[in-house]
Amino acid sequence: YYEVLEVSRTASFETIKASYRKLALRLHPDKNKARNATRAFQRLGRAWETLKDEEKRAKYD
Repeated sequence: YYEVLEVSRTASFETIKASYRKLALRLHPDKNKARNATRAFQRLGRAWETLKDEEKRAKYD
């Protein structure tokens, strides 16, 4: 998930959040007409849901 969000494993919550927002704007299917935009956006969402929560992130790590 770190790769999906383009951050390092040691990234702070703020860095992860900023990267998620930047990528969400770029990958959102309303903005991105590529075939795989929906799938990429969903994957980004799963990564964000996991890494934004300290408990889920600890389990993932």
